[in-house]
Amino acid sequence: MRRFIQIVLLLALSATAFGQKTYPLKVADDSIVFHLAVQNGRLALVAPADEEFFKSKNDFPTLLALRLEASDLVLEYQPRKSTDMASNLTLRLQLPDGQQLSPLPYEFSDVETSPGMRRLVWLDAAERLPDFSATYVLHVRRALMGAVNCEGPRPAFTLKKQLPHYAVGGVGLVLVGLGQVYRNQRDDRYADYQQRWQDGFPAPDESNSPLNAAKEKDRNARICTWTGLAVLGIDALLFARRSLNFKKKQRVYDKFCGTTTSLNLRPVIILGSGLGMAISCHW
Repeated sequence: MRRFIQIVLLLALSATAFGQKTYPLKVADDSIVFHLAVQNGRLALVAPADEEFFKSKNDFPTLLALRLEASDLVLEYQPRKSTDMASNLTLRLQLPDGQQLSPLPYEFSDVETSPGMRRLVWLDAAERLPDFSATYVLHVRRALMGAVNCEGPRPAFTLKKQLPHYAVGGVGLVLVGLGQVYRNQRDDRYADYQQRWQDGFPAPDESNSPLNAAKEKDRNARICTWTGLAVLGIDALLFARRSLNFKKKQRVYDKFCGTTTSLNLRPVIILGSGLGMAISCHW
C-alpha cells in the first residue's frame, strides 16, 4: 500500500500546483474630482454626479457610490461574476499641489457587504486632506487579473508538459501487464496442483505447495492489476484537468492579449515490448 501512495503522490506532483501567479490582463483608470464640506454637522464628500466615473464597463467591476463615513473614504462596487479572472481595485489621491497619496496596507480593506456587493475602505483618509477649500482628485484603477501573462507566449499544453503523464501512464500499463503475467503463472500453478491431485501424488510440503503458490500469484495479480488501473485512471483525470485548464488560459489569452495562429501537432506515443522496466508488486 505504501508504494501505491507513492505513485499517487507522483501523479499529484506531475500535475503541478494549480495555485498560480496572476497578471493584469486589462486595466481601466478613472478619476473623480471632489472637495470636503460639513453637511448636517458631519464631514461629507462633495462631488459632481460624474456619470463617466460610475458608468458600467464591460468585464470590469461596477463602481456604485463614493462617500465619507466619519473620516473613512468608502467606495462601494459590484464585482464582475467570473471564475476565470479576479478583480483588483486600487485607490490613489491627488492633492492640489500634485502630490500623490496611496493607502498603506493597514489603512486599506476590501470587504463583502452583501452577496454580489463589496466596498473599499480607506481608513482615516480625510485626515490626509485638511484643507476644505481645496479640490482633490481620486484615481481608481480597476484591473482584471488572470493566470496568463500577456507579455509571454500563448499558453500551450506542449509535449514537454505532457511527458510526465505519458510516463506515469506507462507505469500503469506495465503494472496491468505484470498483473496478467502473474495471472498466467497462477493458472499454471493451479493446473499443476490439479494434475498432482488427479495422479494421486502425496500432498507436498507447505513451502513447496503448488496451491499455495497459485494463491500467492493470484494475490500479486490482483494487486498489480488494480494498482495499474488506479494509476491509469488518476493520470487520465489529471491529464484532462490540465488540458481543460490550458484551454481556459488560451481563451483568456486570445480575449485580452490577442489571438495567434499556430500549428498544433498532437504526439502519438506507442508503448511496445521495447519498454524496459523492473517493477515489483510484492507488498
